[in-house]
Amino acid sequence: MSATYHVVVPSTHREDPAPAQGAARTQRRHRSAGQARREALLRAAIDVIAAHGVAGVTHRAVTEAAGVPLATVSYFFDSIDDLTTEAIRTFTARRVEELHTRVEQSADSSVPGALVNQTVADNRLSDRAQILAMFESYLYAAREPSMRDLVTDMLGSFEALAATTLRIAGAPSPEPIARSFVALVDGYSLHSMASDRQQVQTAELNDALSAMFLGYLLQQGHTEQAINMAADRRK
Repeated sequence: MSATYHVVVPSTHREDPAPAQGAARTQRRHRSAGQARREALLRAAIDVIAAHGVAGVTHRAVTEAAGVPLATVSYFFDSIDDLTTEAIRTFTARRVEELHTRVEQSADSSVPGALVNQTVADNRLSDRAQILAMFESYLYAAREPSMRDLVTDMLGSFEALAATTLRIAGAPSPEPIARSFVALVDGYSLHSMASDRQQVQTAELNDALSAMFLGYLLQQGHTEQAINMAADRRK
């Protein structure tokens, strides 16, 4: 019986890691560039909705606004409707998160109710295109049933934010009144968008929010809390 011996000769050739690292860097650049184009499409869709309504969102309109080739939409989204839906959802979520952060920051105040109202009033129209796109979505949903689930979700997220805001401001069980607060803010915003100044009169909106909040407290039998909050506002 014979034995076979395998002699392993160490190689003097060393693999250069640079190509792999270079490929990784290139992949990251491509991914980053792709994310930037996708973000540009989402932002452009919001701008187009604000300018021309939901029905005005087309491949050409969005890509021209985004400054990207016409085929870019099809690369990232299944359809123009898919892009429209994703744009509205994305910017609604960001808006809610922004306001939620500001509300939580104002909760450290000794008079959180007043500051919460002022925070919402001051920041309602920080992005005019987003607000216009939101109202255009409402109007489109009134005529197009396929849009209603999306708008229902949008309103639900704002109502959840309103409930959290009211709770921080001291409202017990605020869920039933949250929708009314959203409707009040939306109404002021809509009227402001249609005015010459296109700016919310924040002092008026703040007073209206406070009045509704105090009325809610009184309706729920929290008279002492309402009196104390009214006194804090007069300071």
